Amino acid sequence: MAAPAGLRLHPGEHVFVGGAPRSGRTNALATLAGQWRAATPGGWVGVVTPRPARRLGAASLGTVPNEMGAVGTAEEVLAALQQLDADRETLLVIDDAELVQDDRGALAGLLAAGGEHLLVIAAGRPDVVRSAYGHWTTAVRRSRKGLLLGAVHDLDGDVLGVLLPRRGTVRPRPGDGLLVTDGTVTPMQLAMPCG
Repeated sequence: MAAPAGLRLHPGEHVFVGGAPRSGRTNALATLAGQWRAATPGGWVGVVTPRPARRLGAASLGTVPNEMGAVGTAEEVLAALQQLDADRETLLVIDDAELVQDDRGALAGLLAAGGEHLLVIAAGRPDVVRSAYGHWTTAVRRSRKGLLLGAVHDLDGDVLGVLLPRRGTVRPRPGDGLLVTDGTVTPMQLAMPCG
């Protein structure tokens, strides 16, 4: 029998959402951002998406304009983030993380500085992120928390430091996947975005 499952995070931890295109990654980001926004009404949400067409639909990720959030490239969103008070609760949502380059090290620096008021949720393709040596997503994946969506492969567990069951426990439908938290892997079906 199915029961609700949650993703409990401690200060300084981050979340990685992995899956192939059309596996439900963007909906997962929207659901997680919506839950965060409901729990943190005065918080600020920055949404990074490297694809211009995706920016048009970024409102579905839980942002609101101006003082409550920003949508754009990594450089644009990080510039807006620097204008905030250091103790303001902040969510940074990054879609298509494997396409987001960090040539100047701003994302890596932000993640290295940590802080209990910052949560980064990044979504990307596990196969690409897994093979991207030195990519900024390594710091996000180090928390060992996240979702693996769609047709999950044995090696996809490597991105979150877990060993996945050898037999397919996940149907390759959008929103079906595995919840990974602190080394525990639980089959799940993603809820619809709230708000």
